[in-house]
Amino acid sequence: MGKLDHAVYSYLSKGDRFADLFNGSLFHGEQVLCGDLLIDSSERCIRKDESGNYKETDRDIRKTLQDGTILQIFAEESQSYVSYVMPLRCMNYDVRDYLSQVSALEIQNRKQKKFRDSDEYLSGLCADDRLIPVYTVVLYWGEKNWTGPRTLSDMMEFSDDSRFKELFCDYTMNLVCINEIDNLEDYKTDLQAVFRLLQCRGEKEKLHSVVKSRDEYSHLPEDAYDVLTLFLSDKRLELKKEEVYIKERGEYDMCQALTELIEDGKQEGIKEGENRLLNLQKILIAAGKMDELSQVILDETYRQKMYQEYAADGC
Repeated sequence: MGKLDHAVYSYLSKGDRFADLFNGSLFHGEQVLCGDLLIDSSERCIRKDESGNYKETDRDIRKTLQDGTILQIFAEESQSYVSYVMPLRCMNYDVRDYLSQVSALEIQNRKQKKFRDSDEYLSGLCADDRLIPVYTVVLYWGEKNWTGPRTLSDMMEFSDDSRFKELFCDYTMNLVCINEIDNLEDYKTDLQAVFRLLQCRGEKEKLHSVVKSRDEYSHLPEDAYDVLTLFLSDKRLELKKEEVYIKERGEYDMCQALTELIEDGKQEGIKEGENRLLNLQKILIAAGKMDELSQVILDETYRQKMYQEYAADGC
């Protein structure tokens, strides 16, 4: 895992946010899952690949719902790039979960000698055994549009006979693309604030406008500030982190940080422009081109033309 992966894992592992991801993405904001009832159940899986080497494969985040009734497994996979095998990967994760359950049940059944006939004995499961359902969400954080497959059938090449496609047992993954979310209000935790800002990546003015217009950016928890800093790819936000720390609340004011960065950028732009004009003036004076010097000072269009002409000289 890289630094960004660790930050995302830490951020989404919190029960309230994990539940909010499912409630907002799959249940349209209805509070179906409760973070307090989600128990971390991440598992380590070691398997042998085609070369005979052992490889560790883990789900990003896996939790079990224990509400006193039926157990259910919820899992999240974070994706930073467009994967053209993602439906198959998700299906493999889900199948692995189910096979693990079957294996545990079989061991228990054989130990307790619960089999009532040869069918149950050969299956390893009793007729009334049931598995815990698994629900997986893929959260795509990337800035580009998702152009990959969303279902297993999207990865297939079918014959011209439509009957074969109709027979195909498809697998659909629950894909959440941040830049496709329309109803951000469905998310009730600071996931909403994080998603809203990530939809503005690459648009500095829009990003600043959103931050200034919404109070939640003035009091972000540390992990939300860290995740946004990494995704916005601006190291200056990290440098300003301690400056915008609100000690009495234990929160961070990203609004202040971004405002200061924008003001710093404006001042740097002004200074850069002044230095560029001064350099052009020096070149023209050295060349004895006093008429051009006067026109450069008074005429913006002519000045830009001269900048291009003397670009090789550092303008």
